[in-house]
This record gives sequence, structure tokens and C-alpha cells, in this order.
Amino acid sequence: GEAAEGDALRREWFEQATAEMVDPRRGLFLASQDGLRPNPHSASSAGEDHLSYFALLGRICGLALYHRETVGVAWSHAFLKAVFGYPLNFDDLASVDPALHQSQRTLLAMPAEELGAMCLCFEVDGDEAVVYEESSKRR
Repeated sequence: GEAAEGDALRREWFEQATAEMVDPRRGLFLASQDGLRPNPHSASSAGEDHLSYFALLGRICGLALYHRETVGVAWSHAFLKAVFGYPLNFDDLASVDPALHQSQRTLLAMPAEELGAMCLCFEVDGDEAVVYEESSKRR
């Protein structure tokens, strides 16, 4: 085995641990133009325990910040705003999903009569609402 100690070993551990957890093949994150963003369907790809993986990743990143180490991950702007408690706005959607942002912008620009003729119905899935409410309580 290799013998190592000090800052280099800690730095390498942080980089490898976070790289493994944010790998899009693991299912917790998706790659976007702006960087990595959480996968809204991570339960189906990462397993039933997916929220605990996010909690673990948060603790690892917090420990890295405490030790002034970088983790070598490019997070999306919207994700960083959400993590640090900044309010998200409609334009943040562009950094996460540009196509969805553009289609929603098109809907917002439509006259009410034309929009009504499309008979669109929007609703929040009950499971997603619960996850959001539970995560908001932890802030």
C-alpha cells in the first residue's frame, strides 16, 4: 500500500468522493450547460435512499469548505442559489433546462384567449411537494 499524509491526501479524498457521488451515471445529478444539477427523478435511478445520499454529499462538501479544500465540481447557478438560500426566480430555469424555460416563456407571452384555447392543466405531483416541504424545514 501507499503511505501518505497531510493536505494532499485530504484534498484527493474530497475530490474523489465528490466526483464519485456527482457522476451522472449514479443518478443523483444531471449534466447541463451551466454545470451539474440535481436529478428530480433520482429516486428511480439512485434508489429509495437517494435523499440520504444528498445529505451525505452536503456534509462532505461542508467539511471540504471547513478545510478550505475545493471539490472540483461545477454546480449550476440555480443549484448554488438554492443551496445557499437565495431566492430562485423564473430566469434561473434557463440554466437548468433551457428548452423548458423557452417554452414557459412562450406560454407567458401568449394572450389569455389563445392560452385558454389550449386547455392546459398544471398540477404539482404530491410526492414532489412533500420532498420540497420537508427539505424547506431543514434550512
